[in-house]
Order: sequence, then C-alpha cells, then structure tokens
Amino acid sequence: MRNTHGSIQIGQEEIYILGIDDPSMGNESITEYIAAEEAIKNSLQGIKKEGSFKILLSHRPELFSLYTQFDMDLILSGHAHGGQFRIPFIRGVIAPNQGFFPQYTSGKYNMNHSSMIVSRGLGNSVIPQRVLNRPEIISITLSPLN
Repeated sequence: MRNTHGSIQIGQEEIYILGIDDPSMGNESITEYIAAEEAIKNSLQGIKKEGSFKILLSHRPELFSLYTQFDMDLILSGHAHGGQFRIPFIRGVIAPNQGFFPQYTSGKYNMNHSSMIVSRGLGNSVIPQRVLNRPEIISITLSPLN
C-alpha cells in the first residue's frame, strides 16, 4: 500500500488498513517527519467513519508519536532489526534512524490510545549479522472487545 488505504468489512464493523511509504525514499528535500505526515494524510483520504478501527503499516517505528496524532489504533512496523545486537535484559544496541540504544526495537509499545508492534524481522541492516537477536515473524489476531 503506497499512501493509501483499504478496508475489511466484518459484520457491521469496518477495519481500515493504511500503508505509507518509507519517508526517506525520494524525499531528500523535506524532512522525514513532514514526508510521513503528508503520507498519512493522503492515506486517510476517503475514510468517513469516525471511530473505525485503523491499522497503519509503516516502516519507521521512531515516528510513533506522529502516528498517534492521527488516532491510529494499531501500528505495525519494523526497520529497527531488533537493535541488530541485543544485550540480555536491556535492549537493542543500534537501529537505523534511532542510533545507539534505540527506543523502539521489538515488541509492543503503547502511547495515548495507540499500540505499535515492532517486528525484528528476518533480515539484516548494513551490518550483515545479528547477535543475541533472533529473527522473527509476528502473528496477530484481532478480536472484538466485548
């Protein structure tokens, strides 16, 4: 999905799935934050139902606070490669665009009314190996609140 959305109808409920491009791709003239903000606005065009469940697919977890401003319920992200190297019981050591000891490397994070799940993924970044950082594929099941 490239700065657009689709929807899934389940009974009377509609779930919107929005996808935005990596803000660094082709946007060297503007900041990544502004590029991501514009991409989210574009992907929201045409969504009419307030209060509908919205899932955002975004490469960049470090922009979590921006995503929450648009009332995303669930954000699925990656990019951090789990911190590439992990220190047991602490966290990842380095991640693209987050530097050393990044805030968002893997797992679930909550802010305001949004949750973000960051996958460590399967690949490597510019560093061709992982240390104490197993690759992962995440499975998510959505269920009604009632």
